[in-house]
Amino acid sequence: MATVGMDFTKKFWPFNVFFIVNSWGPWNQAPRDWPKDYPPWVPGMIVTKEDDWEVCVRSEDCYAYGNVDGFPPQKLPDFGAIGLLRHE
Repeated sequence: MATVGMDFTKKFWPFNVFFIVNSWGPWNQAPRDWPKDYPPWVPGMIVTKEDDWEVCVRSEDCYAYGNVDGFPPQKLPDFGAIGLLRHE
């Protein structure tokens, strides 16, 4: 899972929230009244209270990356899947 955002304005929710995306894909739905001034809903994202998010972080199984160059781009072979994958 990855924390992809937060909202501390309390304009939409009466408490601080964090937005977490997991790798399950589109298993849930966006809230019916998702704010129009927010970025688009990400499939599989959940909105959690700050307290619940803090429990996850304090579990000592979290990592943060920043200012990372990463690996150089590589040209990978096409094993025949190009054109067969759907992106929704």
